[in-house]
Amino acid sequence: MVDLRQLQMFVAAADEGSIHAASRRMLLSQPALSQTLRKLERTVGVPLLNRSPRGVELTDAGVTFLEHCRAILSDVENALIETRSRATHKVPFTIGLVAGRLSAAELTNIIVTTFCRNHPELAVSIVELSFADQVDAIHEKRVDVAIVRPPYDDRDLQHVPLFSEPRMLCFSSEHPLARAAESLSLDEVLDQPVLRLTNAPTRWAQYWELDELRQHPAEFVPNPAVTVSELQIGLADSPCVLSIAQSGWRMGMANPYLVAVPLVGVQPTEVAVSYLSGHRWAEVESFVRCAKKVTAEKIDLVEGSHLIE
Repeated sequence: MVDLRQLQMFVAAADEGSIHAASRRMLLSQPALSQTLRKLERTVGVPLLNRSPRGVELTDAGVTFLEHCRAILSDVENALIETRSRATHKVPFTIGLVAGRLSAAELTNIIVTTFCRNHPELAVSIVELSFADQVDAIHEKRVDVAIVRPPYDDRDLQHVPLFSEPRMLCFSSEHPLARAAESLSLDEVLDQPVLRLTNAPTRWAQYWELDELRQHPAEFVPNPAVTVSELQIGLADSPCVLSIAQSGWRMGMANPYLVAVPLVGVQPTEVAVSYLSGHRWAEVESFVRCAKKVTAEKIDLVEGSHLIE
């Protein structure tokens, strides 16, 4: 039998891309985590992870299994939230964060904790959204509101911008560009093969792939990455590039196998609050007000950012 703790350990290993980092996240020893993952693979009947001195990455079967694990853990969390809210008479309210704490950089935790403090009548829960499910989670009302990074092609979603910040270009430390200058222009990078985010919303993926800025089709390296850790592995193992948020590098992407440099002449990335039109307007409006207030007061915490009025 597979238990929830095993699923949590597998998700941690997939997210972190490292047994060492996952064991720290789960407060376990590395041997204990490794043993549990091996047992899980024996139960499932197929390898889920490829292991190397550089870390772990998902097999094709592991990618499929990870999607189911996230759904199962999300369902269990929702069940707990609804049960506790019945007992405490609090109204559940769920906040989605694309890539977790990276969603609004250094302001993510401040926005969420301030909102919780202002609304003791709500049973607030947090759901980390992947690149693949960021829009579906809002549409399916698995989250009431989300902190995202537009653009999206979806007329049913409303976006309230908070701030913008520069983008960088990320690639393997073994890539020829790693020997280049301290910054890169669009003309220097648009002919480079690009990591294609095959499971993400189309326009959102094209934005990070710089697709709209080219006058010709790009050469793509397909990748099933839906998390930051999978993105790290895809870039480290392939001769390709991808634009990323400056705070994304600072707070989550940076590792010895990757390089990121400022990308000159490219539109900055925006952070916004997104929600489904007409859904739980009072609570959503309150969250928007809170997010905008915190951003106005604390914007200096995000290096290179600019407030969007």
